[in-house]
Amino acid sequence: MRNGARRGAQAVRNAARRGPARNAKPSNLPARRAGAPPARTGGPPVRQRPSLRPGQKFRTNDGWEFTVADDGARVVGRSPDFPDAIVVMDETGIRMYTPVNGRMQQIFHRTPQQIASGPPMRHTLRQVLNLRQPNKWQAGEDYIEDLYQAQRGRHFPVQTNPNGALPVTKPGGRYPDNYVPGVADDLALEVKTYGRYRTVNGQTVEFEVPLSGEIREQIAKDVALMASNPRYRPIWIFLDAPPSRELVDLLTSNRIVVNIFGRPKG
Repeated sequence: MRNGARRGAQAVRNAARRGPARNAKPSNLPARRAGAPPARTGGPPVRQRPSLRPGQKFRTNDGWEFTVADDGARVVGRSPDFPDAIVVMDETGIRMYTPVNGRMQQIFHRTPQQIASGPPMRHTLRQVLNLRQPNKWQAGEDYIEDLYQAQRGRHFPVQTNPNGALPVTKPGGRYPDNYVPGVADDLALEVKTYGRYRTVNGQTVEFEVPLSGEIREQIAKDVALMASNPRYRPIWIFLDAPPSRELVDLLTSNRIVVNIFGRPKG
């Protein structure tokens, strides 16, 4: 199951930097003759971008297909690798939506200014995946922190509740790996960078992130915080090894968004 994987968002942001997605709204500049130089308005030079036609479709090397809306004011993107994700690009920037309990929710937004500058990345995803533990999980948290321009070390108090549907048995509250304060929602990012492959009895086997007792406790605290704080929105991100079916079911049944990156192709 792949709900709006952030690798897709990164691919979309890269596509936006290349031109078409950066400004889907028709220009208000006066028309000029073919071959004529750009009109001088006294301001800074206008960067020329490829024109977009209503209904036009184009693809990126990542497999994303984008369609220009009939009014030319926005571009909508989808990918067969992430069928649940929808990307919308317009003059406000890039937004990504994914369904949660049957309703589309926004899980990503970058303004034009953020797109133009881009986050300084300490690692590429491929570099993270090629590392060994413990450097691997530490670099994974760095990668998501840079990608989301997030914060570290945010503490959320949680009361213990051993008799709840999802018992909270350990004191100390919740420390998500990364935290992104927003206008409408505050994103609490839990990053899992377990190795995808392990050697067992001389054989290479694929590994899944299990629903351990520690992970169950983290989920219980996220659920408690969602109930007490409507702005709190946890997103669980799996950079290499995917979550087990049992783990996915517990997350999604409690309205927690799951982002599974997987390994880049090539």
